[in-house]
Amino acid sequence: MATDYRTLIEDFVEVIQDRILGYVEVAEQTDMPRPSMSGYQDGFTACKITNVVQQGLPEYSQVDTNGVQQIKLRNQITIQLQAFGPNALGRLDCLVVEFYKKSFKGVLCQTGLSFIDASDVIDISTTLDTNWEERAQLEMRFNHTLVIEDEDVGCIENVDLTSIYINCAGDTVREVFTEIRTP
Repeated sequence: MATDYRTLIEDFVEVIQDRILGYVEVAEQTDMPRPSMSGYQDGFTACKITNVVQQGLPEYSQVDTNGVQQIKLRNQITIQLQAFGPNALGRLDCLVVEFYKKSFKGVLCQTGLSFIDASDVIDISTTLDTNWEERAQLEMRFNHTLVIEDEDVGCIENVDLTSIYINCAGDTVREVFTEIRTP
């Protein structure tokens, strides 16, 4: 089963675009060819997931009567954002401030992400052809719990155990048979 990080990043993009960066187009990849700035007078921001690290061990639920088991994986996800255009540094700095607000944490929870921290906002402005282009970069870390359903686990209905006790001479002293049946 593949993890649907595309949906996760799309939900993240929707939250930051609607709540914070509503006037900015948000792309899904930072390493894609940059679109022409003519359609983005206010600039745009590109973002992508750059790192996923599993935190701790998986947590397994009991197998239900249909043979389905849930597995919870706790991950730490790094999302990189790059802003292009006017006030790129300021836009990303304002974004970081929003993530520390309690009022924003509830909105962010709708995406399944929990904000941990952010790196420094770095000015990566450069000349492009003969023009100066403002650019800034930021990395943010989040906790994310992924729930996977394993649908073909099955249930153990019956267990038959045979215990054999052997003495020092190698003779069988006692044999015990145990049956365990589910109701």
